[in-house]
Amino acid sequence: MSTDEPSAGQPAGPSLDHLEVVAFRKLLNTLAVPDEDERMDAELTPLDAAGRIIDRLDRLESELEQEREARKRAEQVAQDALAMSKQIDDGRRPDGGPSKKEVAMRIARDEVIVQTAKGKNAGARNAAGKRADRIGSVSNSEVQAMARPQHDLHWQSVDDAWKELVSTFEAFHVDDSGDEKRLTVNPELLGGSLVRTVERSVGRSDLAKRLVGDSKSDGGR
Repeated sequence: MSTDEPSAGQPAGPSLDHLEVVAFRKLLNTLAVPDEDERMDAELTPLDAAGRIIDRLDRLESELEQEREARKRAEQVAQDALAMSKQIDDGRRPDGGPSKKEVAMRIARDEVIVQTAKGKNAGARNAAGKRADRIGSVSNSEVQAMARPQHDLHWQSVDDAWKELVSTFEAFHVDDSGDEKRLTVNPELLGGSLVRTVERSVGRSDLAKRLVGDSKSDGGR
């Protein structure tokens, strides 16, 4: 009997174990190099293929984490926007532009909170050597000056804006102890949604950390 012929009881062709190895290597190569043309040119050992798969998994995990962070940021922006929309009537004009009251609210709100953040531990030292905080404030005339030349605000528009801020956010109050009334704030009453809204308004990312830490409270009444 010829040695080339299979003996009785032996299956013809490659063994099942060999087919499994081939299929496994093909699966490895497919996972390692998804692009078929690139895969045809690549000569990968099983270890090379496994290494590439691990690299792909690492990249996918990194991309997934970035996607989670982006979704988390988007959800936070949406939550803050919803919180603010419940607290403030924008008072927009019929053409969609901001009213003078809204402009004054934004300018006064942003200026007071930014000043307060800058003033953390920036005041005079006490007997123990610890610096006090400087609390931000702004006058009616200062708000009008900041609005120019884009907006011509009147005293009443600014005054109405202050009343809205004070009635909406417990942190704001008007100090009339000096020659000119000033809008100021109690930093201990600031809420996370309000401060993060100011961050986006002025293009900064450090205000919430300075003023409210990780607080996510709305800070309104």
